[in-house]
Amino acid sequence: MATMRYANIDFNVVYVDPSRSSSGTGATPAQALNALPSTAASFADNTCYLIRRTAETKAAVIPNGTNSSIKNLLLLGMPNASDELYELMPSEAKSAWGGDSAEYANIQSTAASGSFAAPNINVFLLHRVYLFRDGINADQYILKFSYSSTPGIGCYSFQHCKFGSRGINVDKSSYTGAVSASRLKSYVYIYYARMLDIRGCVINHSVSGNTQNPCGFYCYFADILNVQDVAVHSPVWTDYTSSAYPLYLAGTTQKGVECIIRNVTQTVRMNGSSATHVPTLLYLQGYIHCAVENISVDMGAVLDSTNPTSLSIDYSMMYFGSVYELAVKTVSVNLPKVWYAKSPVLEFNRCYSGNYVPGVVKRIEDVTVELASTGGIGEVCTYANATSTRETYAAVVMSFSTSDCTMYAKVMEATGITVRCPRGKALYAENIRLTDAEFEGTVLLSYTEADIRSIKTWFPGKALYAQYGTHARVRLMEGNLSNPDYPYNEDPLVFSTYDNYGSVFVDESNASLSPMTTTSSKAQHIYQGIGCNSEGADGHFAFRCANGMCDTWSVRRTGGGTAALKLSNNTCSGAEMMVLGRRPFNGMQLTPTTTGRHILRAHIAFKGYGSPAELYRQFVVSATVKGKVYYSTLNGRWADDSSSTWVNDSDLTQMVLEMPIDIAEVSPVDVRVYFAWYASGGFVYLDPAIELAKI
Repeated sequence: MATMRYANIDFNVVYVDPSRSSSGTGATPAQALNALPSTAASFADNTCYLIRRTAETKAAVIPNGTNSSIKNLLLLGMPNASDELYELMPSEAKSAWGGDSAEYANIQSTAASGSFAAPNINVFLLHRVYLFRDGINADQYILKFSYSSTPGIGCYSFQHCKFGSRGINVDKSSYTGAVSASRLKSYVYIYYARMLDIRGCVINHSVSGNTQNPCGFYCYFADILNVQDVAVHSPVWTDYTSSAYPLYLAGTTQKGVECIIRNVTQTVRMNGSSATHVPTLLYLQGYIHCAVENISVDMGAVLDSTNPTSLSIDYSMMYFGSVYELAVKTVSVNLPKVWYAKSPVLEFNRCYSGNYVPGVVKRIEDVTVELASTGGIGEVCTYANATSTRETYAAVVMSFSTSDCTMYAKVMEATGITVRCPRGKALYAENIRLTDAEFEGTVLLSYTEADIRSIKTWFPGKALYAQYGTHARVRLMEGNLSNPDYPYNEDPLVFSTYDNYGSVFVDESNASLSPMTTTSSKAQHIYQGIGCNSEGADGHFAFRCANGMCDTWSVRRTGGGTAALKLSNNTCSGAEMMVLGRRPFNGMQLTPTTTGRHILRAHIAFKGYGSPAELYRQFVVSATVKGKVYYSTLNGRWADDSSSTWVNDSDLTQMVLEMPIDIAEVSPVDVRVYFAWYASGGFVYLDPAIELAKI
């Protein structure tokens, strides 16, 4: 009998050729058995059953039953010459079967509710096998490894295999016909494992007919997990239940050592009028290190062209929970028929911001999720659901713990993120650093610093909600002011309030970000405000916070700017200072043409104040020249400016700041304004045309 060495174990090789009309001894390819052992108890330990690749009609049957004594088992379809395992094959196997044209050896389960169970396996390998049922329900896992100790000692590998039901080849684009019966699920069950390896496999999966044992692969815990080059083909489900995934890879939050998921694709196929639930892809939690790269989900050819009346994402398609160290790169999802994400397409749920050792990686990059913008099927998200203030109904959830930072804290970096879910909620993010991002749909941010290219929503407003110390900078923000279903009624684009402790600054918007009101009679942190350079119109600067407001007004000074900035604090005596151009950001930039001593002049006009003498410490202008800072309170004077003419208001007190500054080289002068002056009806106009004149 031939032998081969695998995983430090010498295996006896038993040859199996299901195409033979009679059975031999199994000692050589010419004397191959024509079937696997007929009972589970008959499988021999330390044995490699080497099965010839044949047509699907010639399949070896895997029996039902339990073998508790077997420790090491290989079920090998004869490798192709391109397979790494080919090099370990006996030479007689290479000569006899190496050139066969069939893609897989075939192993068939003939019982809907039975399993081949080996609870004490140490080493198991399934290689180049099509594991299938034929015309029967998929109600129980075909292969079951229920080793119950933790950590498990079993090492399980599935290489270059296909999983499905014979004749239902949804992995072939030419295949058509709705899948409505329980056929494409319940392949492999693993409880505890030292290692689980799935690579180069095709998994046909659908929850249809019933929800019994609904996963393709189910693994409760594997210390080391490796999933690479896997293609999942998923008819839209007719039935649905929680925890149903083609790749359910961790049912516990125990800390596995590492997880690698690379090059996984999912093809979603419309499946007739009864199929209304978008299929899931993978479920994972609890790993210390998790590396994810090149995951893509796309719609494929339809199985049945009759569309359902509804279609929605009911459970997270990709779920990562309680992961400690995370590196995600290149995830792409395109579902142009789907309006509604009742659950996320991509979810990072309560993952950790700290780790037990330094030098950790925390990065998510190059993620694109696109749902329907037109032509979607069925129910759409309501305005109320799209603007609810938690993670519900978000297409993407990036939620990272804020309570584990006594360990080595490192905030998750998320960059190159594009989510298009215009008829719903695009993103809920918590405790991340977000850059180079673009969204269609509502965005909710908590404990987050964000640099966003654009946020656009199909709804008339409520594009962004910022809370708990979030600071968001957005280049462009747009609402749908001509919404046919929800008429625009001064809906704010930013719908968080000052009490939510968020800060938002937008460069350009097509509507008001937030009502121009102050709300608090007590001093509040004015850095938590909402502002825009061009709010609703080009050049319309506006900023508001709990204790102060600044708006562009029709009042102007003759010879000055086209409109004044109107500053007011009508609610809080003893307010914190509102800052226009707060550090570390820039204020107004003045560019001198020469060096030497200059006079900075800023013209103001005000009324409604009982103590004009308070001006010097309640309204402050600073100028920064190459790091040196000049303050109006310390370095300048407020002089009478009654000779100026202000248009569109009267009974004003007019003053001008005169502040000498020295300019050693021609470079921008950074001008900031600090304001806290309280009066119930008072306000100050500032001419934005601040002058810089050479003496």
